[in-house]
Amino acid sequence: MIRTENNSELTKIQVGAVPYSIVITPNGNFAYVANQQSSNVYVINTQTNAVIKIIPVGLLPSGLDVSPDGQLQNVGTGQNPLGLTVTPNGEKVYILNSSGSDVSVFNTATNTITAAIPVGLYPYSAACTPDGSRIYVTNLLSTLISVIDTASDTVVNTITSEIYPAGIALRI
Repeated sequence: MIRTENNSELTKIQVGAVPYSIVITPNGNFAYVANQQSSNVYVINTQTNAVIKIIPVGLLPSGLDVSPDGQLQNVGTGQNPLGLTVTPNGEKVYILNSSGSDVSVFNTATNTITAAIPVGLYPYSAACTPDGSRIYVTNLLSTLISVIDTASDTVVNTITSEIYPAGIALRI
């Protein structure tokens, strides 16, 4: 943990093997750390700097996010879940399964996977439109960007990229 006032170390918190990504809830009370080699997520209370829970997840967790109400949105689903995006209303989480070349759709109300959407090779990054109607997924190894309609959870368009697309940001 770092004290931002003077950029000094506040404390060290022991987490799992190969911590890969971290997200903090909107209220700042909890941090979630994805640990790739130990295949788990550590939940840290940021007020006490203590690990309060260890959640087992799928193989090689890396991408994490939290919904608008502060709930963890990482599910070990397909092969090597690399990243994800949450719809603005928090109802669905789109999980990029990089080794499986598909996107799992997680329904937050039922806590179930409702669809697996085939996309290009190695889905790498995703962005949701502000109205939640479309998800744009970069496919790193196929130079394609898949456009997913969130109402039908199907690919409705594919955009060809000149180079291998990695990150994505939407200008609306």
